[in-house]
Amino acid sequence: MNSKLETERIAKLILRFSIPSMIAILVNTFYNIIDRIFIGQFVGTDALAGLTIVYPIMLVIFAGSALIGRGGANLISINLGKDDVEASQKVFTTTIVTTIIFGGVMSVFGYISLKPILGLLGASGEVLTFGYDYMSYIFIGVIFWILSFTLSCTVRAEGKATLSMIAMVVSAITNIALDYIFIVNLDMGVRGAAIATIIAQGIGFLILASYYLSTSHHVIMKKKYLIPELDIVKRLLTIGLPSYFVTVGSGVSLIVLNRYLGVYGGVGAVASIGAIGSLMSFFNIPVFGIQNGIQPIIGYNFGAGNQERIRATVLQSIIMTFLTGSLIFIVIRFQASNLISLFIDNNTNYIIQGMIGLKIYSLLIPFTGIINISIAYLQSIEQPMQATLISLSKQIVILIPTVILFSKYWGIDGIWYAVPLSDGISIVIALLIIFRHNIKGGSMKRIYT
Repeated sequence: MNSKLETERIAKLILRFSIPSMIAILVNTFYNIIDRIFIGQFVGTDALAGLTIVYPIMLVIFAGSALIGRGGANLISINLGKDDVEASQKVFTTTIVTTIIFGGVMSVFGYISLKPILGLLGASGEVLTFGYDYMSYIFIGVIFWILSFTLSCTVRAEGKATLSMIAMVVSAITNIALDYIFIVNLDMGVRGAAIATIIAQGIGFLILASYYLSTSHHVIMKKKYLIPELDIVKRLLTIGLPSYFVTVGSGVSLIVLNRYLGVYGGVGAVASIGAIGSLMSFFNIPVFGIQNGIQPIIGYNFGAGNQERIRATVLQSIIMTFLTGSLIFIVIRFQASNLISLFIDNNTNYIIQGMIGLKIYSLLIPFTGIINISIAYLQSIEQPMQATLISLSKQIVILIPTVILFSKYWGIDGIWYAVPLSDGISIVIALLIIFRHNIKGGSMKRIYT
């Protein structure tokens, strides 16, 4: 179905699929920052706090979208590798129908239950009002956001990574332009920001949907599959489960880190983890791009039974993430103070605290890509439970107890060191699982097939 996935050099394939994803993630990261600048500068601090308080709700929406979209995309890649177009069409139709059902439930339930949910999240007064104004509009059009994400996954599964990138970039640029019009020119506040987001996501959805109206696609929706088969729904949700836990786990672990850093390190420590999180969102773009890029390669070749190409893809992607991680490690070692100073202004103690935290937090960054690669690999070969084990061990099972225990004995230093310890254990678990699947060694000729 796509001979290049079976014949083209692995390194070239990885770059061809990963670079568009990196660009899309980079643009989206810039958009998120600019969006909050518009809110903070032109609406106010309470409005920015309102958007911050609804972050867990947005996280749940994104996690659910990843659960369905990435699970469906992996199954589509596998079936295309088997040259079973009919099965791919069944999975695609089921994925879209499941996405629409999820979007409808989120829209109705979220809109009706918004105020109680905001109360549970600790919102009150003006912050609650701003959060409600923003999310009430988001929930009205959330289906476009969810469908856009799902389609970006499915087009990548067909080898159209550039199209996914174009949709995300156009959507982000549109959002920034509409933010300026609605927030600055029309003074619509957070409601304007929400409307801009929905319109932009709608445009991204239309770009991706247009691909399925063309003649170049391999899979289409079929009327006879509109009633989802429970077995397929179960398979795609199970495969997507690691992506769900990665997203939710990152939110839960951040809540715990914020709490304990606040207790043992005060405002400076909390500000530091915020700065470190922002920096890591940039530094991890190559890893996330490669993780997205290898999914269709591994999935297709798993379906086609090309074990050697799967082996080569895993090994070369690990080498790539190691090289980029090592470069980032060096930058952090020599520029930690300047990097933290981008976020923390004129407070020497806070800058020193953040610099120490960043250096400890990133101790194993050359090797953490192994975790992401192993998760993508295991999802792509329909081993989601093992991928879930890795994602849970990193974010929740190891990190949270370690933070609680280490903080008791070593205070703030213990909290910082809990992160690389959790990374290290998760890396070992990932490597053991990969080795168990016989992804090890091989001659250089095999690796660079």
